[in-house]
Amino acid sequence: MKSNNINHKIMTATKWSTLSQITTKLMLPISNMILARILDPSVFGTVALITMVISFADMIADAGFHKYIVQHEFNDIVEVDITFNVAFYTSLFLGGILYIAIAIFSKVIIDSTNSSLPFYMLIISAIQIPLSTLSSTHIAILKRELNFKKLFRINFASTFVNVSITVFTAIIGMGIWALILGPISASISVCVLTYLTAKWKPSVKYSFQSLIKMMSFSIFSLAESISIWLTVWIDIIIITASFNAYYLGLYKNSLSMVNNLMAIITSSIAPVLFSALSRTQNDPINFKNIFLTIQKITAYFVFPIGIGLFLFRDLATLILFGDKWIEASLVVGTWALSSSMVIVFSHLNGEVLRAKGRPGISLIVQVTHIMVVIPTLILASHHDFTTVVIFRSIIRLEYILGSVVATGLISNISISDTLRNIVKPTIFTLSMSIIVVILKNLVFGFFYQFAIILVAALAYFIMIFIFAKEDLKIFSMIAKGSGNDEI
Repeated sequence: MKSNNINHKIMTATKWSTLSQITTKLMLPISNMILARILDPSVFGTVALITMVISFADMIADAGFHKYIVQHEFNDIVEVDITFNVAFYTSLFLGGILYIAIAIFSKVIIDSTNSSLPFYMLIISAIQIPLSTLSSTHIAILKRELNFKKLFRINFASTFVNVSITVFTAIIGMGIWALILGPISASISVCVLTYLTAKWKPSVKYSFQSLIKMMSFSIFSLAESISIWLTVWIDIIIITASFNAYYLGLYKNSLSMVNNLMAIITSSIAPVLFSALSRTQNDPINFKNIFLTIQKITAYFVFPIGIGLFLFRDLATLILFGDKWIEASLVVGTWALSSSMVIVFSHLNGEVLRAKGRPGISLIVQVTHIMVVIPTLILASHHDFTTVVIFRSIIRLEYILGSVVATGLISNISISDTLRNIVKPTIFTLSMSIIVVILKNLVFGFFYQFAIILVAALAYFIMIFIFAKEDLKIFSMIAKGSGNDEI
C-alpha cells in the first residue's frame, strides 16, 4: 500500500512538474528569441558575469539546507518546525551578509573580470540574493511534500513577470537594464506568492544544536553545490579571460537557450526524482524501480532533442537567435548533443547520490571532473573559440563515466541496469538520425528541413508505438496522474 501510494504521488507530481516546466521554460526561449534580435551578443556576455556572481552567492546563502529539508527523515512535528526555522533564518542572515559584501566590493569584483560594467548595476542586481532566501525554505518544503501543483502556479507567475518586464524594457530601448530588471521582478513575485500560499510560516524559534546537526549534512551538500557551480561556470571564467564580451555572449546565451529547452524535461523530472528517491531511500527495490522508470522517460525525450539540435544546428540557430548569431551554431549543436547524454547518465545519477545522503561521493565526481576540465579548456583557449567549444562538449563524457560508476557503488543500480534500461530510446533515436542524414543528402533548402523534421519525428513515434507499447503506459499514467497534492 505504501509503495502504491508513493508511486501515485510521484505520477501526480511529475504531471504538475512537467506542466510547470513546459509552460515556464517555453516562455524563456521565446523571450530570448525576441531579445537576441534586439540586443547585441556582448550585452548577454556582460550580464553573464552578473549572473555568475549572484548564482554563487545564492548557493552559499542556501548552505545546502534546501536539499536537507527535502532529503531528511524527521522524527516528529517539533523537529520539522525547528528545522524549517533554522533553515529560514540562517539563509536570510547569510543572504544579507553576502549582499552587503557584494555592495562593498562591487568595484573590485567588476575590475577582476575586466568588464566595463558599472559597479552599481551589480549592486542593484544582487538584491535578488536576500529576496531568494525569503522563499527558498518554502520552496524546499513544497518539493519535500511533492506539491508541484502549487509550485507550478508560483513558477508560472514569476516567469510570466520576468518575461513580460524583460521584453517590454528591451523593446523600449533600455538595453542591459532589461536583463537586470526582469529577474529582480521575478524574485519579488516568488517571495510574495510563496508567503501568501505557504502553510508553514516562520516563528521566533531557533536552535544552534539543530544548526550543527543540519550543517553536518549540509556542509557536504554545499561543497558539492560549489563544485557543480564551478563546473558550470569555469568555461565562462576562462572565455572571459581569453576572448571578448561578444564571444562570451555567443557562448553563454547559446548554452542558456539549449539548457532551457532541455530543462522543459529535466527540470520537471529531477525535483520529483530527488523527492521520490528521498522518500524511498530505505526501500531498495522501489528505489531502483523509480529511478529506472524516470531515467527511461527522460531518455525518450532528451535523446531526440539532443541529436535533433545537433543535426539541424544551423536552422536552430537561425530560428532561436537570428542570422547575426549564426557563429553560435556549433555551440548550440555540440552542447545539445552532449547534454542529452549527460542528463540521462549523470544528472539523474546525481539525484541518487543526494537522495542516499551521500553528497560527498558526488563531490568527488565533481572535483575529479573539474580537474580534467580546467587544464583542457586552458589549453584549448590558446587556439581559438571553436576549439574551446568542441573540447568543452567532449570532456563532459568523463563526467558521465564518473557518475555511473559512483551510482553503482552506493546503490543497487548497476551500469548494466542503466544500459539495458535505455536500449530502446537509444535505438529509436539512432534510427531517426539515419533517416535525417539520408533525407538531408537527398533534398536541400531551408523549408525542406522542416519537412525532414516532421518525417523524423513521425518515424520516432511510430517506432515507440510498435516496439515499446509497454512504455506508452508510463506516459499515460503520468498524463492521468491526479489525486491529493497536499501530501
